[in-house]
Amino acid sequence: MSRNGKKVKRIIIFLLICLLCLGGIPNFSVSARADTSSGEVILSVERFTIGKGWITEPDIVALQPGDTVATLIERYLGERGYTCVHKDSDMGYYLQGIENADTDQMPLNIPNAVLEMAKADKVTLTNELVNNRMPGLYEFSYYNTSGWMYAVNDKYPNYTMGLYELQDGDVVQLQFTLYGTGADVEGGNYYARADQRKLLTRLAQINQDKDAWLYTEEYQQAYDNAVTQLQKLKASQAQINNALTALPKRPAVLPEQVVLSSNSLTMYENDGTQTLKAQILPQNATYTGITWSSSDEAVVTVEQNGTIKPAGVGEADIIAEAFGGVKDVCHVTVIEKPFTSITLNAASVSLAAGGTYQLEVTGTEPEDATESLEITWESSAPKVAFVDENGLVTGGSNGTAVITARTKSGVSASCRITVDSDEQLAVQAEEMLLALSNAGDMDRADIEEVYQVRDFYQSLSESVKEKISDRDTLEKKLNACIKMADALYTQYKRVQNTESLIKKIPSLSGLSLKDQVTVAEAEAAFNDLTQAEKAQLDTALQSRLKSAVKRIEELQQSVDEVNTMLRSIPGTVGWEELEHVAKTYTAYRELNGEQKEAVSTEAYQNLLNAVSQLNELVVQAIENVSTGQSVNLEYQEVQEFIKAECAVQALQEALELSAETVKKQAEAQEWLSGGIHKDGTVESDGYWYVKLNAVVEKDISEAWKLIREKYSTAEKPDKAWNISYTDIRDGSAYQQEKSVNLTFGVSDLSSMENPVLFLYDGTQVRKLNPAVDKKAGTITVKTRTDGMYLVADMPIALKSIALPESANLQAGNTLNLKPEKIPESASGKYEYVWKSSDSSKVKISKDGVATGIKEGSATITCTLKGNSKIKAACKITVVTKANALSKSTADVISETKAYMLSLDKNPAKGSEWFVLGFARSGMNLNDAYFQTYYNHMANYIKEKDGKIASNENYYTDYSKLILVMTAIGKDARDIAGYNLLSYLADFNNVKKQGLNGPVWALIALKCSPEYKIPEVSGVSDQTTEQKLIDYLVDRELEGGGWALSGQKADSDITAMTMQALAPYYKKSGYEKVTAALDRALDKLSSIQFDTGGFGTINGNDFLETLESASQVLTAITALGIDPQTDYRFIKNGKWIVENLVSYHIDGSGFMHVKAGAANNGGGEAGKVNGVATEQGFYAMVAYQRLLDGKTSLYDMSDLTVKPGEEGDGSGTGIEETEKAGTDGSSGTSSNNNSSGGGSSGTTANTSSKKTTGKTAASKSADKKTAEKEKKEDTWSFDGDTYTAKAEDTDTGTAEEVSSAAEQNEEINGGSGFGKEVVPYVLCVLCGVAVVGVCVYFKKKG
Repeated sequence: MSRNGKKVKRIIIFLLICLLCLGGIPNFSVSARADTSSGEVILSVERFTIGKGWITEPDIVALQPGDTVATLIERYLGERGYTCVHKDSDMGYYLQGIENADTDQMPLNIPNAVLEMAKADKVTLTNELVNNRMPGLYEFSYYNTSGWMYAVNDKYPNYTMGLYELQDGDVVQLQFTLYGTGADVEGGNYYARADQRKLLTRLAQINQDKDAWLYTEEYQQAYDNAVTQLQKLKASQAQINNALTALPKRPAVLPEQVVLSSNSLTMYENDGTQTLKAQILPQNATYTGITWSSSDEAVVTVEQNGTIKPAGVGEADIIAEAFGGVKDVCHVTVIEKPFTSITLNAASVSLAAGGTYQLEVTGTEPEDATESLEITWESSAPKVAFVDENGLVTGGSNGTAVITARTKSGVSASCRITVDSDEQLAVQAEEMLLALSNAGDMDRADIEEVYQVRDFYQSLSESVKEKISDRDTLEKKLNACIKMADALYTQYKRVQNTESLIKKIPSLSGLSLKDQVTVAEAEAAFNDLTQAEKAQLDTALQSRLKSAVKRIEELQQSVDEVNTMLRSIPGTVGWEELEHVAKTYTAYRELNGEQKEAVSTEAYQNLLNAVSQLNELVVQAIENVSTGQSVNLEYQEVQEFIKAECAVQALQEALELSAETVKKQAEAQEWLSGGIHKDGTVESDGYWYVKLNAVVEKDISEAWKLIREKYSTAEKPDKAWNISYTDIRDGSAYQQEKSVNLTFGVSDLSSMENPVLFLYDGTQVRKLNPAVDKKAGTITVKTRTDGMYLVADMPIALKSIALPESANLQAGNTLNLKPEKIPESASGKYEYVWKSSDSSKVKISKDGVATGIKEGSATITCTLKGNSKIKAACKITVVTKANALSKSTADVISETKAYMLSLDKNPAKGSEWFVLGFARSGMNLNDAYFQTYYNHMANYIKEKDGKIASNENYYTDYSKLILVMTAIGKDARDIAGYNLLSYLADFNNVKKQGLNGPVWALIALKCSPEYKIPEVSGVSDQTTEQKLIDYLVDRELEGGGWALSGQKADSDITAMTMQALAPYYKKSGYEKVTAALDRALDKLSSIQFDTGGFGTINGNDFLETLESASQVLTAITALGIDPQTDYRFIKNGKWIVENLVSYHIDGSGFMHVKAGAANNGGGEAGKVNGVATEQGFYAMVAYQRLLDGKTSLYDMSDLTVKPGEEGDGSGTGIEETEKAGTDGSSGTSSNNNSSGGGSSGTTANTSSKKTTGKTAASKSADKKTAEKEKKEDTWSFDGDTYTAKAEDTDTGTAEEVSSAAEQNEEINGGSGFGKEVVPYVLCVLCGVAVVGVCVYFKKKG
């Protein structure tokens, strides 16, 4: 490089470095306010200079991140129907005006301050000035110096409002200036402007809820004054400050509810005072005063602190009322204080017959009870002891009775009376005395027993006492016990009394308000105990009391609430009282039976009277409806019907409506819904009481703006409705609970290309998916959303078109091609230009109708007229109909079967493909042919101890036998006691024959749904179904298909593999299998001969054979494909079954190859061949089964398999066949390795006694063996035997690779490598040549 060049290079590098450095300098943009944050600002939009007050009063506005004054006012005013009109000047955002900001409803009233400013400048302003741009308020409106200005925090910035970024707490004023280009609002040299920020802020706060702030007349006047001062341009700072001081500092909180500590109380008439507590809600209420009163001071009085005191027996309400009339009520019931216990003068008394004893109440508790002592006496056994109304007991017959004394409140005491002879009384007394515990051992539980014994003993006469043995000792014991009982009673009297009271309380489930007094007595007694006494009380009883008290409170509270509601029902009710009556009725229904009994009868009568009156109103309202007129909700009869419906809904079964009234009610509902579900040209459905409101909307500017932004092709809507709903029962706005049909009538709908329905909810636009009926002129959508619905035409441009990628067309037939529009919703009508690439094969009309001329392919191109860029193409292949068969499949099968049966009269090992073909052709499985075969094989298996493989590597023998045994109805898991599937358990053995092994193993496994490969001990690599599938799928060749070796798909091997994988075709979870099979089908179609047949690989070419076609036919029928109708397998009318029939020789079997064909080492050309006959026969059977709708050849799920019995031991049948072969009859050649596997070597590797002809299916690697077999062949084939490519070709083992290498060497006549290696060698030589050339030029350079 020259020095100048180096210099230029350095300069360029230097400039690049400079540019990089400059690019790294941060871009510091300076804004008016760099620190931006979200929050709230105060905004006031004013037009004080023209005397028209505010456009929007001071308000609190939420900031959005990055808000400037411009974005704030645009958003805020836009939401309120004002449009800001601006332009972007050199200085930035410039507000020219605000639409809808000025109306002639408010006259121009220029303040004196502005008039004085102008006068000082010798300018005359008057209120006659005109705004030529009304209703907008723009620059130059009214005067040539007018316009809009803004102030933030009482300062007027000197830059555009688009640059002023707002912060939390800013006070923004947008002001219209009339005179002096802002001097009238700024003050300037004319006046000193007061700081209004605090006052504006307070007004903005008040404006959020004026009722809460201005709760007194004084505050309302202060607010009005503040407004006046702010609108004064020259208001002094003192005036502004004073106005602020006079305003409230916070809003008032009015009482909403008064809650008393209790709504129901029961008091004794001599109780002391109780204090009710009243809580006012909300807790921060401004007014907290309560006024207390009693509805009857003769029953209960109340002080102004809530303290109540009973005055007399009865009921009364204590009322607590707060500011605004909010109140709560406590219903007080004053009753007598009852006895909690009474004591009789004796607990146990003895009497002689006829003797008397006066029982008396000698003690009552509590001492301050006010209940009058009225005792009722009763005897449990009047014949033993009778008691009169005064308590006098008279003895009767011998026995025991209990006399009970009961007060009117239910408190009782009892005495045990014993009537007997003196002797027996003495005995009883002695026994009782002896049974007493010693005084020192007594506890609280013994007190009652001691007192009973005491009273019994004391009631005895002296003569009876003298009869007691050891009287003195027993009396001393009794006295000691009495002394101890008195001490214990004194100690535990209160505890025992409390326990007695608690035990009287019923269980919680049975507790009712009737037990209120019982619970109250027990609770009072418990509360009166000391802590030490409470500790003596049973904890279970304490818990029982606590639960009972809580439950009584709950029950009583519900009753109190209902009583209050019932008492508030007036005597005469109308529709106005319906809501209250309905709520009361619901509350009463929720009470249980005993609670309802506790409800005041007089109060409940109020409800009954009210329901009765409402019932009459309902019936009358329904009867008054005239359904023959148009619906008008203003009509009184309609209004009353609506109220009647509300009553029916609320009172339900409480109303009594006749069947006629109910019918009239339904008719009225239908009539009413028909009227309110339509508004103009809009209709809806839904509940009868939901009124549709469809207001035609003229101002669609906001919605249209959003539509344009989102849908650029939409045209401006000329139809728009604001849709809402009203519940006519109460007039409230109704939100649909579920979607309803909303139908819009649009007169010009038919002229629209693509009518679209939009929904605008105030913030966003949504395109709906309605049903469009252009003929009816309606658009119907299912929706439950309120909002603005707009109908617009939105033509959708055509972006492209599409045709099927390819299609088959039979010669002489037509195909109507219709381009698919993309997008599908593209509107408009389009014309297309059609063209065929080869009209000799496919003609295309101007309307896109393709006509098949002759077999071949042509590309049809469709182009949008006027736009050649939009086009699509379809490749059409003209196919021909399959030729008719020269002989039916049934005839071919029948002739071949007869021929085969004539050859094989003693079936044994080697007859497998005959047996399988016959069995699947429909031959009776009970035929002697099958029985003979099975007996021979059972004997053979027994003789070989199950090891039937003709070669230690030929595990396909087991697979084939599984198939054959299953075909004749035998369970392969039990053939003469042997499980044939167990021989397939070792995957290493299965793979010994390369691809053949897994193919046949999988076919055998899937032939019956009952089969599974058992797990066998000692197996290192267990065969599984999935392992077999994976093995086959993984060996698929590139481009599809399979082969034993090499990279060229072989039709035989491909077909056999397809047969194995067929059960998984198009099954969920086997997508890889399906894909492989589809590729294989394409591959087979591509290698099919024009004759309709198939060939096996013969050197580097394919040789057509009967066996190849047989395997393909078996495979595609297994996939459910009929080759007669599947054009992939029809070539110029030639198809595979036709090809097979052409190989059939009348009255016999099939040829291997036709006369004059090349020889691939199989049978003689043009002659009947054994293997060809076997395979041709069962392939035709497979096809016939497809035509008959039966399962495929190897799918034997149509059979029921049964275990196979033992053979009869008479022989295997093989000896007789071999012997027959030596004397010229139809004999055998052992170990022939013939197969149903095709001519490429897919063999089952079992000996066939039908033929030794070496077809492609028999491919022996030993020519000498083949020649020997040929000499033994009774079929007398003359064809030469060719050498097999490899019986076992599976990459993975050294042995298999070696076998493949030997095969390649033999196929290529012993040369070092085959032709397939040549391309690789050429590539290597080319690479060496390139390297050599490079080295040469490097040295030379």
